[in-house]
Amino acid sequence: MTSIHPPRRTYGYDYSGRNLAAIQGKRIPDCPTSRPDWLCVVRGIRTHDGFAQELYGHLPEITRALNARAIMSNRVPDMKSPDDFPYCFWHPDIPAEQTLRDLLERYPGNDLLRYQVGRACAAGGYTSLYLELDLLPDVAIAEEARDNRASGQEIYQNIINSPTRWACMDDYNRCLHSPLRSGAHLNGDTCVRSMLDQTLPVGNAIFLTVPAPTFDITEDWCLDAEGTLPGARPVDPEAVRLLCEPLPADLPTVDKDLLILMAAWSGNIDRYTRLRRPTMLHGELPCVVRGIYHHPFFAKWWLMQDTDSEPIRQAVYARFILNNDLSWLNDNTPDTDLPVLIWFPKAADKNTYTELARLRPSMTPQIARACINANYQELFDSLNAKPDIFLWRAAEESPNSHYLEQIQEKARELGLDRYELSTLDEPIEEFASMWPFRPDVTDTWPMAMLANEMKSTASLGLTVVREITIDQVGFEPEGDVLPSVAEMILLNACLADPSIRPSPPFERLDLREVYRDAPYVESEENRKLVGLWPNPRRPRGGYRGRGHGKG
Repeated sequence: MTSIHPPRRTYGYDYSGRNLAAIQGKRIPDCPTSRPDWLCVVRGIRTHDGFAQELYGHLPEITRALNARAIMSNRVPDMKSPDDFPYCFWHPDIPAEQTLRDLLERYPGNDLLRYQVGRACAAGGYTSLYLELDLLPDVAIAEEARDNRASGQEIYQNIINSPTRWACMDDYNRCLHSPLRSGAHLNGDTCVRSMLDQTLPVGNAIFLTVPAPTFDITEDWCLDAEGTLPGARPVDPEAVRLLCEPLPADLPTVDKDLLILMAAWSGNIDRYTRLRRPTMLHGELPCVVRGIYHHPFFAKWWLMQDTDSEPIRQAVYARFILNNDLSWLNDNTPDTDLPVLIWFPKAADKNTYTELARLRPSMTPQIARACINANYQELFDSLNAKPDIFLWRAAEESPNSHYLEQIQEKARELGLDRYELSTLDEPIEEFASMWPFRPDVTDTWPMAMLANEMKSTASLGLTVVREITIDQVGFEPEGDVLPSVAEMILLNACLADPSIRPSPPFERLDLREVYRDAPYVESEENRKLVGLWPNPRRPRGGYRGRGHGKG
């Protein structure tokens, strides 16, 4: 089961340069027990043989890093406890084949170690030793071997051609699966060496937010001075292609995060259940909520899952209300599971709202808002709802002035003032749960996708980019949720003619400018540049009004 809780984050890594010095193997921080400090020390140890030897036994993570560095430097360390054994000892360097043999001889009967040595064989192309190990054909080792294009293909073919393949190594938890799973496919659940080369930044900005990586097989978060936040990395074109094609039985070597987000966004049960990771990605929850609201079958699937997520249960019950189904509601249904948004993307029948108000009077405020949005005037009047700022806003946006008139009259009777109502006593988190109006400042605001669709940002879907990144789904690298621009992904992933995608040095193509200004451009040479950014030749006021189209 996928955990809903977002991964850990670390803020403002490096104020004085001490952690950068640790990464570079130059200096040990004064207090290497805080997370930022010891992550950087571990990174420095793994990349610099001989660094921080005096910290052996100080922390389990540091001890394992020192042992991994020893193995990669072709020394077999003295490891007395299971906690002393590192998971990954094939990055950044690969030990010699003889070192791996010595390691097996020194520590016999260790099942995990045998598969780890097999993994190192895949990374180093040590086919003979791999075959001697007589391991189950593990898909993690296969993915590692495939990633080693230079010398791992024989091991890859040996596993891929096996009649039954197994999932043995668990890179998410740095252990063996229990039990080992037969019938496995290559599913992008392995942290191969090329992924470890994609590093996270160590910055000196106080507001720098570094999310925990999906994998941490090296226990150093792959921190580096020149790292890039995950959302800002270009998505592999192979992953973009798979958005529009059936998934192969064996996934190619791609970061599948975008595939997961869009499977959730589109409510695709088959793709989502196959692709998702043990812990939700940043931004995945809003995609799931959006998928549930738009796809009843996805909602029913989530109803059958064992989840402790209130936002997901609220979305599921909202979708059932929109389906005119109240069979889920009983005396044991807690108020915290009751949804707020119950009229989008399509309102329920007014009889459904009438019965819902009878069964749960506490839902009168959101039912009243649903009536305004669906224009159920008679039911709205019968509810006699107490005005609040959310009801007032809905009435102000309605083309039917009756609702605003009724709310203003009710407010006068109760001595309420709109300005006073707009000053909320609730904390921001409560505000966000009450009304899908703006993003929350928490890790992932569950209503971000739906809020964006309700407050249309269609113009954001007019930009063709050279390289697609996860950020373009609408989640900033610092972790703050912005209204989704999923339309931008849909445009860029589904281009009928991909050749219009900008090439270097251009970064993006503004179709709004193309559609608006192209008729006004006389020169064929200039016409090729319309909409491209950066375009130093573009007139300050644009092309409109120039040439034959001038009115």
